[in-house]
This record gives sequence, C-alpha cells and structure tokens, in this order.
Amino acid sequence: MMPLIVREEEVTWSQTPQDLLLKVPIKGIKANKTNIVTSNDYLRVHFHPFMFEVFLWEALDDDHGTCTISEDENTVVFQMAKMQKGIEWPQLKKDLSREEKRVLRDQAVQLTQQRHSEKRKELQERRQEQKQMVVRDQIRLDGEERQRIAEVKASESSKALSELDEWRLRARQMDKNETWDVNKQEGEGETCPPLSEPIDHSNDADDALNDYLSANSDSALQPNSSKDIFQGPTLPAMKSSQKENINTRPIREPGKITVSFTPREFSTPSRESTAAEEQEWLKKQAEARKKCGFNDADLRPEERDPMWLLEKGESLMKAGSYLGAVSAYSHGIKLAPKMPELYLGRAEAHLSLKNLVKAVEDASQALELLVPKVTGNKKERLKCHMLRAGGFRNLNCFREALMDYKEALQLDPNNDKLKEDFQSCEAIIYEREQKGHESDSDDNLKEC
Repeated sequence: MMPLIVREEEVTWSQTPQDLLLKVPIKGIKANKTNIVTSNDYLRVHFHPFMFEVFLWEALDDDHGTCTISEDENTVVFQMAKMQKGIEWPQLKKDLSREEKRVLRDQAVQLTQQRHSEKRKELQERRQEQKQMVVRDQIRLDGEERQRIAEVKASESSKALSELDEWRLRARQMDKNETWDVNKQEGEGETCPPLSEPIDHSNDADDALNDYLSANSDSALQPNSSKDIFQGPTLPAMKSSQKENINTRPIREPGKITVSFTPREFSTPSRESTAAEEQEWLKKQAEARKKCGFNDADLRPEERDPMWLLEKGESLMKAGSYLGAVSAYSHGIKLAPKMPELYLGRAEAHLSLKNLVKAVEDASQALELLVPKVTGNKKERLKCHMLRAGGFRNLNCFREALMDYKEALQLDPNNDKLKEDFQSCEAIIYEREQKGHESDSDDNLKEC
C-alpha cells in the first residue's frame, strides 16, 4: 500500500535567527507507532499510512533539537537549532535531484540505525552492570550470613563448654563432700574441711571416677581390713547423682537459618540431567534473535528486526489480514531462519487461508527447531501439533492427524477441545475401516 504524502502546504513553519519551528499535521497519530528519521539536512515522519519528508534548506543541529508528538492536536512539532546562526531561510525545502535525495535519505537512515545500536549497546551494558551489582550484593549477603552463622556456632560452643565446666565443678564438690561426711562419721583419719579452693578444670570428672573405682577395687580385695579409712558413695549412687545434674541442664535457645535461591530462567527445578539441554535451548533462542545481514535501503530500522516482524504478524492475524501476516512472517524468516516462532505464526496464517500443505510444512519446520524438548518451549510445541493436526485433517489424512492429536494430549492432557478432536478423528478412521470391510465382504459374495 502506497503511503499518503503530507503536502508542504499543510505544514506550518516559522523561524528565528537561531531556531526553526516546524508543525506537521497527521490524523490519528500515535506516539508508539510513529517512526521519525532526522539528520542535519533531512527530516521524515511516518505514521501509517501518512508520511512527510523534507530536505532542509540549510543544516540544523540535530543533536540539540526536540520533537513533540501531540495526540490530542494530531501534530508533530519539531524545534531545532540552526547550525549557522542569524541566517534567514527563504523557504523550508531545498530543491535537489533524485540522486542527491537518495544519498541524503540513506545517510539519515544510517545515522538513525547507528543511534539505535548505540542506545541498545548502552542498555545492554547497563543491564550487565546491574546483574554484576546484584551478584556482588548476593555474595556480600552470603558472606555476612556465613559470618553470622559462625558467630552463633562459636557462641553456642562457648556456652556449652562453660556449662560442662560448671557440671564438672559440681561433681567434684559433691564427691569430696560425701567423702568428708563418711570420714567424720567413722572417726578415723583427719576430717576434710569443706572445699574452698578453686577447682582445677584441667582434670576430668571421668578421671576422678576412675580413681575412685580403683581405690574401691583395692578395698574389695581386703573386705575385713580395718586400716581402709576411705569409704565413699557406691557406684550406683554416683551415677544417679550425675544423671540428676545432667537433667537439670537448661535447654538451648532455638535459632533460624535463612535459605536463599539463585535466579533461574525455567519454572521447573534445576537438574543436572537436563542442564545441557536447557543451555542448548537458551543458546539457540539467542542465536535466533540475532540479525542476519539483510540490507535494503527502503526498509525502516524496525523492519529489520525479527521480533518487530513477529509482533507485526500477530497484530495482522488479530485484524484478519492473513496475507499481510504471511508477508511479515516470511520477511522475518529471511532475517532469522532459525526462529521457530516465525514458522509457527506463518503456519497459522496459511491454515486460515486454507493453504494446507504450506501450513503442515511450516508447523513441521517449527517442530524441528523446537529442540531440545524442555518446559520453556512446551506451549509452542503444543501449538505446532494442533496446527499440523488441523492441516492433516483438512487434507483427509486422518491417521497423521490422529498422531499429532496424541502428541498434543501428552503435552496438555486436560484440554477438552483436544479430546473432542481426537475422538472425532478416531471415529472417522473407524467408520472408514468398517466401510472398507463391508465393501470387501460384498465383493466376496459376488464372486461366490
């Protein structure tokens, strides 16, 4: 469709010795759907189906100008500074030959592409810097968390050791007090004063217990000896006293340990068995979105972007313009031949146009590109099987359609529409087989 050119008579402009003001009226203009290309000597505004371009009389400072799109007033306003101050322009447009216009137009398009690439590069660098910052923050938080856990462990260990020392001290005091009471009752030997000196923590309570047992064993060998002046508590009594001391120990206070997870592209948990396939799929997706060097001077910058063409095809499909959608998807496939979404969209457009063989071919090509089979491309694979099944069914290839319906039901077993299509296709195949058997039986009767 040819664009509608906005005539110069409809455009209003004014100037000062330093600036130029230009107003371009365009009906129904939308800021997000308007394409503007500017350079020092050239200016173009395109909003489908309207277009306005002008080759300026003198050069303007393109880096210090402003462009305002007013959707209420249906105008595009340019306010730009002149390169040569103090010069009055006799007219807005310069008369040039066709070749000179082509050269200036190409230069403006190249300049616009360069600006877009610089902005895209700057955005990528900013995103990369943000990712690195997030990683550094996460490393810092993990280090702080590990340090906090180590401090909690050290505190709990110190607390446990201090409680163990207190228990040992109480056990030694109890042993010596009981020994002193026994000696006092028998009246033999010297009485032991109460324990007042600090206990040496280097000795262990088990060592004291072993010494006590060895002493009792010597006395057990001489039961009638009257010279044994050390008689302490029995072993069961000591064990019961130690058990009582252990039961009186306080319960430790509970603590909480937080767990953080690393970000992930897929919604399913990470598995080592599928890591290689997932990385391969992400790599293929990234390669499919790269531009392939298709250069045409008449195309706008966004028309060289496969993602823009994919969105354009989807909007044309919603509007019912199936031929336009086929053109948009086909041009996108030239730019990115390994992008399965483009083949999938074109297959749907061909099926709407009743181009059944082409729809089946595009759906098959999309399925070949949607490998490896991971959760990230499950929705696209389901749509491919449904489109190809529809194409086979309209071509009366019901067995092939039934196979695609089976594959689709494995991906989405709760889809009622798929179940109905599968059952109807199965019924058609069964009916045809019955008719074939009946015709064979009739032929046999005739021969008889």
